[in-house]
Amino acid sequence: MKWQGRKTHRIFVTRGFVDGFYLLLDAENYCITGKQWTRKTDYGREIKMEIVYSEFRPVTGLIMPHRFVTNADDELLYETMLQKVQPNAPLPEESFSFPIAKPVE
Repeated sequence: MKWQGRKTHRIFVTRGFVDGFYLLLDAENYCITGKQWTRKTDYGREIKMEIVYSEFRPVTGLIMPHRFVTNADDELLYETMLQKVQPNAPLPEESFSFPIAKPVE
């Protein structure tokens, strides 16, 4: 199929045969270029959701997207542009410790 002007493979992915979504892979380089799924609201309305991944750049030997565009029912919901991506960035040990509770006065 053609998607975003490029030949694309559309693969259905399911979780326990309950929830499912489509991954869109570029037919030339097999980068994941998108995700499509349907979201159901509390009122029963179904919304067609889509994320478009683009602006792929090399990062420590990996090719990673730096731009994410999310659409809901073909309307722009939000756009995220990353200036820097650092996979497996070291985190300070205190990032995983519980906060210290102050005594109640």
